[in-house]
Amino acid sequence: LGYSSLVLEPNSEEANNELFTAQTYFSQALNDNENSDSLFLLSLNGGDGKYGFLDIIENYSGTNASQLSYYSAGMAYYNLNDFENAIKYLKYLKNLTLKIKVKKF
Repeated sequence: LGYSSLVLEPNSEEANNELFTAQTYFSQALNDNENSDSLFLLSLNGGDGKYGFLDIIENYSGTNASQLSYYSAGMAYYNLNDFENAIKYLKYLKNLTLKIKVKKF
């Protein structure tokens, strides 16, 4: 209970704030064919002093924002035709989902 309220909840709030900018870049990349590569890279690596998906994964492990960042990073890499990294991040998410399902039983 203490860990959840003292560590995880504040981290989750910070992570969600960081996620907003990364998701904005990702959404813009989907709608802007001319600048999509640059915008996907910004969504991965961050910009304007904000974290990208990769930073969120590294710094906010265990939060919902981190889990969403795995999916979004995988899709960003997919759109950049970097299929090796796309598989790496999407595979992690698949493994996480399987672990959650196993724990329920």
